[in-house]
Amino acid sequence: MDEKTRNVLKSYFENGDRPDEKQFNEFIDSMINKLDDGIYILHPEKFVGIGVKNPKEKLDIAGGIRIGDSSGIFPGVIRWTGNDFEGYDGKEWISLTKDKTANRSVFIPEPRIECTADNLYIYWDDCTDKQFLNYKPSYWLYRYKSRIKKTFKNKAVKSKIKSKRWAHPEHRDSTSHNNPRNTEFNVNIQPALKQLLDMQPAKWFKPIPKDKVNKYFIPRGQGMYPVPQNPHFNRRFEYFRIRIVIRIGDQYEYGPFSEVFSLGHRRIYTKNKNLKVYKPVFEMVHPGNGMCRKTVNS
Repeated sequence: MDEKTRNVLKSYFENGDRPDEKQFNEFIDSMINKLDDGIYILHPEKFVGIGVKNPKEKLDIAGGIRIGDSSGIFPGVIRWTGNDFEGYDGKEWISLTKDKTANRSVFIPEPRIECTADNLYIYWDDCTDKQFLNYKPSYWLYRYKSRIKKTFKNKAVKSKIKSKRWAHPEHRDSTSHNNPRNTEFNVNIQPALKQLLDMQPAKWFKPIPKDKVNKYFIPRGQGMYPVPQNPHFNRRFEYFRIRIVIRIGDQYEYGPFSEVFSLGHRRIYTKNKNLKVYKPVFEMVHPGNGMCRKTVNS
């Protein structure tokens, strides 16, 4: 293919000239042929497609676009600086790859808890700033890690729960025990819409070893070891809180904790008073009742 510039082609067709076959070939090869070159124009919209027979926009390309640097300060201009893609908004060049909100505070609402004996529900209140929803928020379940002082040998001293910390079982409590269960849940995008959380209650507990009479259940990975024979000195409840967590770039951002709720086993009384049956039950926990008051404020 021998292509020529417009000025050269014009010189073939000046007054009195008789272009030959070669010059006509050069003329044809220098022009764009819509079919040969895969360029299509959709009328009357005047949409142009490159490799696309039915373009859907002003320019519709079946493939990638390579751009270079630019100094043109016109709104809508994009460029590749050699290090980053940028766009000009009429005032300044803005990075198209870096998240400007990474250094901006994002409001994260406090989760609201409602529970029945059998089910746990969660929701978040409506708020003006809902940009946290843009970061795929999730509910993280935090367990209250504690230990019981080994005072069961001295019956004159009461057994106490010593505060330790709130820990996310998946990310911050992985060495406690190997017992996979649900600890993270997607956040519903609609405010005040209660959603059921299945945290698999049975997986948080185990029966007291060799206890064939009382059949108490104690938390897995908590309490004392070895387990004392008297079940009175074994915890039967786990304490939890929930918070909304988002991820901005490579960093996690944590919202406030919810209220405290417990999960434990309550006895079900039947006609046979000698039969001891227990079931997992959710309950809200008020400050100072059922756990150390200090742990409620985080």
